[in-house]
Amino acid sequence: MNLNYNMTLHSNGSNNISGTVHNRDIDYQVLKWISLIILVGIIGLNIFVLALLLSRNNKSRMKFFVANLAFADLCVGTFFVLPETLFNWFEVQWNAYACYILYVYFSMVPFYVSTYAIVVLSIDRAYVIAKPLAAASKGNTYRYGLALSAWCLGCLLAIPYGVFGVYTTDNNKCEQIFPNKLVS
Repeated sequence: MNLNYNMTLHSNGSNNISGTVHNRDIDYQVLKWISLIILVGIIGLNIFVLALLLSRNNKSRMKFFVANLAFADLCVGTFFVLPETLFNWFEVQWNAYACYILYVYFSMVPFYVSTYAIVVLSIDRAYVIAKPLAAASKGNTYRYGLALSAWCLGCLLAIPYGVFGVYTTDNNKCEQIFPNKLVS
């Protein structure tokens, strides 16, 4: 990311100096702040997940589903935002394994899981509202089944991204290229 700015410097109204200035220092400062915000977010989500898991009231289904959602969002930060920042912003070189495993497949799984964790939470809340007495008797199998279904569905829906991932060694580029027509 290279920004060029045209600047005219005036000194006492008499001297004009024109030129192009490369503002790479400003770019690096912005990237440092973005990286700091990402790091604080990941640490904050870790603390939140640990606080939810270590609190005394372990029988709350709502807390279980919120912890599942928080863990899915933590995975978004860890498996998508962090590698994206390292490889694209700081120009760390890709290798084939990191490309196919981190970027192509595991960067998309947490997005799907996070979305479906919200859906699972909504399904559980709707069930509690519709059948409050029946919902009270549901056990761990119900909770774990719903949470696991979000993770399995997220892993399945990310497979096309893994299939259409491309790593090129000439320009060290990793991307997902979907064909225009999936079926001929």
